[in-house]
Amino acid sequence: MPEDTPPDHKAPHRDRLIESIYRIALEPQTYDSFMGEWDSYIGAQMAQLASLESQDLTQATALSHPEVLAHFKIAAQLLDHVGRPLVETGKPQSNAGRDLQILIDSHGRIAWSTGAAAYLFNLKQGARIDRLAVADGQLAALKRMTFALQGKQGDHAKHSPVLLQITTANSKDVIHMVARIVPDQASEDVIIITKVAPDWPPAMPRLLREGFALSPAEIEICEQIADGQSSAGIATLRGNAVATVRTHFKRIMAKTHCKAQPELVQLLHSVMRVADQDTSGLRRHWSKADRISAISLPERTMPVEHFGDPMGYPVVFFHGMLNGNAMTSRMREELKRHNLRLICPVRPYFGNAAGSPGPALTAPDRFGRDVARLIDELGLKKPIFLGHMAGILYAYAAANAQPKGRIPAILSVSGGVPIISRDQFASMSRRQRLVAYTARYTPAILPFVLRAGISQIDNGGERQFLHSLYENAPDDLPLIADPEIRDLIFSGYRFSVQQGPKAFEIDSFNAVQDWSALVDGSEVPIRMLMGETDPVISVSSVRDFTAKRAERVSLEVLQGAGQLILFSDPDRIIREICALRDGG
Repeated sequence: MPEDTPPDHKAPHRDRLIESIYRIALEPQTYDSFMGEWDSYIGAQMAQLASLESQDLTQATALSHPEVLAHFKIAAQLLDHVGRPLVETGKPQSNAGRDLQILIDSHGRIAWSTGAAAYLFNLKQGARIDRLAVADGQLAALKRMTFALQGKQGDHAKHSPVLLQITTANSKDVIHMVARIVPDQASEDVIIITKVAPDWPPAMPRLLREGFALSPAEIEICEQIADGQSSAGIATLRGNAVATVRTHFKRIMAKTHCKAQPELVQLLHSVMRVADQDTSGLRRHWSKADRISAISLPERTMPVEHFGDPMGYPVVFFHGMLNGNAMTSRMREELKRHNLRLICPVRPYFGNAAGSPGPALTAPDRFGRDVARLIDELGLKKPIFLGHMAGILYAYAAANAQPKGRIPAILSVSGGVPIISRDQFASMSRRQRLVAYTARYTPAILPFVLRAGISQIDNGGERQFLHSLYENAPDDLPLIADPEIRDLIFSGYRFSVQQGPKAFEIDSFNAVQDWSALVDGSEVPIRMLMGETDPVISVSSVRDFTAKRAERVSLEVLQGAGQLILFSDPDRIIREICALRDGG
């Protein structure tokens, strides 16, 4: 066979793959089966190629056969109809009713808002609070709070909450919210406006699924009903027709045997009290930041989450592609005990963060400039950079954007190295390897693969998704049985895919490029911690990476540890940060 001739695609691997492509669009829980067929298909093609490194173009051609790509395209359209549609940044998601936040500065301007709040209330960054559709008396009370920020009122008035009734821009529904002043000893105080709503306990989905056989969509609608949303409001939040929401509502009423909506609301609140007492459920409050602020950037704002001592030594945390900024209770305690301030900027397309238009390849450099703006605005003195998993790539880029000597050290925890060789791909666990192959050789297919995984998560498959990631990681697998760690990881999944696959797509693409120039673009010392059984990055590849940079990079391989070091051994991470802070 000539070197540039694609292998035969009339093989049974192709037929099974095509069948699994369509099945996953309609049955999200078959994602693992699809990934198995995709693995077999890739393996069959690679078996006919002599060298992955020397035949990148041939490999990409083999995997990107037009017939196969056409089936992926059709299946993606099916996902649009039966699963989560592609997200238009800024519009609210299905759970957005619980995610309404607005930050007001001391000048009475909107400093930042979540995408859902901006959409529902038609808000623009920098607009004055007069833009909020509230009653005159409530607006006057809100303005008095801004005067309090300027020191024109006493401490008692400064910290008194104000209840607001804000009318939405499109549906004209009224949403009940509360405004509070959030004091910050390290920077300017702000007013945060959040939705008045009962906390939806983490155990609720399980209780409703097992007790009433409710579907994931019906459970989401129950959450919004408990929030007091109308059918029209729920339709707006979910992007559904009102008739669709009413159909779901009728099914919920039938399954719960409730005769009227007040009876359903009463039932939901009763179950919520039961769920609050369920200590075996996931405890979502572990993943919440101590404080949230925002940094103004050209044409957008960047959310920033804060943990630890607000006056402590600054550490800028760069989250990975699936873990988010969630911290264990032990990590929180150690941060405060050692007077450390963890500052966690949210990268574009993650969580509620607005996008940063531009090529995926330059995303790290763009974020590096964002972090430079953050350091200037917060006046941080010699902050240490902490890069976690794929976030380390962005930490290196951010170090390049800083003047020499401003960043004393970079700590890499389970951080990656450029994944570009056949041996590196081969050493990865199957799930990560398949995503990496797809990102490198068939990027056109990557959005479908990622969206299919998101569909599995959306449809109650978080545990299955998690187990598939760590099934071949002997030191990580026992950890995910811990309720706190499992909850933090699930929280990270929701954070990563809240706006769809865009963030994951950008990170997956960059992970398999040769980004070593980012590492070598500064002289900042690097300390690397990795687990001996990390399922993504092999110890040998990291040792090769550090050997080439021995004058500024030190590595410690932790025995009996995998990828989840940040969650399993926070004491060790804190000791490393303190040693770097103290010049050790």
